[in-house]
Amino acid sequence: MNIEKKGKDITVCSVSFNSSQFIELNSELILKLNDHTLYDWIIVENTPFGNEDQLNYSDSRFQIVEGVRKNINEHWAPDSLHHSQGLNIALKHVNTRYLVVMDPDFFIVLNDWMKIIPSFMEMNNISIFGAPWNPQWIFKYRYFPSPHFSFYDLNNIPLKSLDFLPGDSRFTPKKNYYLSRFSKNNERLWINCQPDTGWRIYKKFIDSNKVLYFCIKPCFNPTKYRLYNKLKLKDRILDLLFPDSWSYIPKKEKYFSKNFFKDYNYPDTTTFGCEEFIWNNKPFGFHFRGYRNNENFIERKNEIRDIIYQFSD
Repeated sequence: MNIEKKGKDITVCSVSFNSSQFIELNSELILKLNDHTLYDWIIVENTPFGNEDQLNYSDSRFQIVEGVRKNINEHWAPDSLHHSQGLNIALKHVNTRYLVVMDPDFFIVLNDWMKIIPSFMEMNNISIFGAPWNPQWIFKYRYFPSPHFSFYDLNNIPLKSLDFLPGDSRFTPKKNYYLSRFSKNNERLWINCQPDTGWRIYKKFIDSNKVLYFCIKPCFNPTKYRLYNKLKLKDRILDLLFPDSWSYIPKKEKYFSKNFFKDYNYPDTTTFGCEEFIWNNKPFGFHFRGYRNNENFIERKNEIRDIIYQFSD
């Protein structure tokens, strides 16, 4: 299916794997919040053929592209590889200035965001804007937009330079003799080292002097970190002494927000297990992260829709 590109400046790219329910809700919200913006939405369908949660290829709201089959034996992170292969397929269909990479279960609640974000990026010469990994995922890369939601200005970044594939091995740990002495399996060696989806882009641009990037704030409360396995006193002391690259809690000032949506008198999406993100001291978006595996999702779909629409009304 071909979609007319004339007059459009934004292409959203997503990968669907049993995600039709999320895409349906997200489409409603995007249209409601951006009713004066023209955009394309390319969705690579990685759902196995014949699955009841597969998208309808004739749906005119999207440009649906056939995806790839998952092979659980070919990679250390088959889910990440499967998803990133789909994203790379989607990139082949982009011919607009702005590219939005977004998980189907990442919901943006900022009104008119398709105009506000490009304007902010252009005004500040930002090439990549987005949501970083939540700090609770200590092995993932920090201080850089993740593929959950990222916005690219392709006038500044060549499309061909983007490769979402993860690294070839599970970890390339940091080497430090003194740190290793604390424990033979000290996980601090792997902080910020897991080469998950988007790792190649992160490595290419994290230290770039030409490509500026900007992260909205993940909501994160360090005092509740590892609720079921609280940091030992020794680890808390070491966090104070060690540099950021060895610390469980990111040390960059104002990187995360200790306030959540409920602190701004908005619905608390953490009750659904969502990760929340703030921009300019207001809710920006929330991410369900794997909630599609919850058998109760369909039963709670209307409840979730009601909560989502409370942000946009």
